[in-house]
Amino acid sequence: RHHRARYELGLLGREGIATCPASSMAWPDDEQVLANATAPQGEDFVDSFTSKLQALNETQQSINTLSLWLRYHGKRSEQAAEIWAAEALKAPVARHLLFIYLLNDVLQTSRKKAPQLFQQL
Repeated sequence: RHHRARYELGLLGREGIATCPASSMAWPDDEQVLANATAPQGEDFVDSFTSKLQALNETQQSINTLSLWLRYHGKRSEQAAEIWAAEALKAPVARHLLFIYLLNDVLQTSRKKAPQLFQQL
């Protein structure tokens, strides 16, 4: 599902074959993979999310990656919803569908995993 992120963190080989992390025999879940990334603080979250929205493209991987990032930062769901709305209004009409795709993915995947994010969006 998130092969690129796992490949970049060294959890998948070049051929897409899973490799065992040297530090443990247990396979990390998505939240553990994202925990290795630095969590943005305060204004950094706004800047980070804004830049990620601007870099969003129509590929499923791009949408899924940003959706996963939003679920990981679920405690900032109110702030994320405000930023999403503001950026969606500022975006050119041609990009509005991308914002809807992202919203759909977040809503579909966060109902059980991140209910606070689901309620905010």
